[in-house]
Amino acid sequence: MSLITRYFIRRAVHSLRFKRCYSDIPDREKPVKFTTSEAASWRAEFSRHGNIYDDTPDAQPFIVSLSTGIFLYYFLVWREESDIDENFNINRSIYDRVEDLEEVQLRVTRQESLNKGKDVREIDVRLRELERIRLEKKGQLDSS
Repeated sequence: MSLITRYFIRRAVHSLRFKRCYSDIPDREKPVKFTTSEAASWRAEFSRHGNIYDDTPDAQPFIVSLSTGIFLYYFLVWREESDIDENFNINRSIYDRVEDLEEVQLRVTRQESLNKGKDVREIDVRLRELERIRLEKKGQLDSS
């Protein structure tokens, strides 16, 4: 069926539904009497519980729990470590994972400490040490 045909069929069905819904109301301008409307028989319980016809299978909670348990057992027990797991090694420091993060953080901390009038000697020592390590790595890369 072509797209144009489907479009016209949908429009026709929609217009029929719309006309049918509003043609049942005798006079839309007059107020609806509550005691004779369907709202009078509506109980608050229906609003709290939602759909009273629950069509979920009885076995669904057991199947979902079993599937989740099997997945977790596989993922946490059976699966062998791979090179991807080494990237997620939680024993490594964040400074080992992100290059130059410690240096940037120390520079910001040093500036804040200077603004507050605190001692920055320890920060300067660590910054010089990081600079030395960076130059050693650069020297090793250049000599290779």
